Amino acid sequence: MTRAELGRLAAAGLGRPAERPAVRPTPDLVPLAAREGVSALALAGARRLKLDLPPKDEAAMRRDAQAAAARNLALLAAAREIGEAFAAQNIDAILFRGVALIAEERVAPEERPCGDVDLLMRPAELSRAERVLCDELGFKPVCGTDRTFARGAVHVDLHAKSSDLVLPIDLAESRSPVRLDVDALLSRAHPSPVKGFLALDPEPHLVLLAAHAYLVHVLERLAMLVDLARLVSDPRFDARRAMEFATVAGLTRPILFGLRAASQLGLLDMPPAFGDAVAWGLEARLLERALAGRAGRDERYLLAVASRSFPLGYRLRVALKTLVPSRRALRREGEPVDRVGPSRYLLHWLRLPGRLLLR
Repeated sequence: MTRAELGRLAAAGLGRPAERPAVRPTPDLVPLAAREGVSALALAGARRLKLDLPPKDEAAMRRDAQAAAARNLALLAAAREIGEAFAAQNIDAILFRGVALIAEERVAPEERPCGDVDLLMRPAELSRAERVLCDELGFKPVCGTDRTFARGAVHVDLHAKSSDLVLPIDLAESRSPVRLDVDALLSRAHPSPVKGFLALDPEPHLVLLAAHAYLVHVLERLAMLVDLARLVSDPRFDARRAMEFATVAGLTRPILFGLRAASQLGLLDMPPAFGDAVAWGLEARLLERALAGRAGRDERYLLAVASRSFPLGYRLRVALKTLVPSRRALRREGEPVDRVGPSRYLLHWLRLPGRLLLR
């Protein structure tokens, strides 16, 4: 089963118009749905389309959805605790991304696996927020990360500037190709269902999620495209306002790319206000191969850095990361990192041209 077929199954789970697929679900449906973060939606889509799933596959997908729900409820409980502590210290922060979508009841806890609690705040508030997390709530900084904190299995990410939000490299605001006004976002936000936090309107939230899904993850998980569909389906959503925000922020291509991908999977209807105002070039090949599941990690990232949506510094960094990945990225499952030596890098370089050119 390809990622595109799985995406259409998830669209059926959302209640979107869908046709019964011509092929039966293949054995790789369960691991693929889990990896893409759409187990619950794929299961709902299979039931809606009356597909015959083996009982063991249905049980496995149900277990994955239940595990996601348990983790998400733990993250939501932690968000409520943090919100109360921040409110007591008069720290303004926006709760956004996955946990926010669950708190706003746009998505059920079992339908969207979340990895952490994402918070957006002014740079001047960071030090106070860190003190609250560490001194009052028992969180610890995660080694090797920038402003990520953990308490057991719960992780919290603090964001305060453009590169925190939509770029995986740390850039000074003056050098960032993205122009996000954090103060303006905070001033226009409304109270979140989680007491002590603020929430974004659907339009800026959509732009930030689309940019993160494309610029950081390069369509790594279909769950991120489902997020876009949830926001576009909001009755209050104003496509023209979203496009204006994307234009001012310098994120027109990422939002159009994300919506185009979601539209091709049947997850949403492309709003007329967005149209198709850009020439895609290499990005069209990236989208086609990524959704078909034919683009591996290396090809996906190298195609991405060749596109015009990415700043030069990011292109160089990703190209270097692909050519010289970390030892952790090259290790085999269950293998200690210290077992990865020069021979593994040599093997990676020998295989790289084949992975890029022989697909």
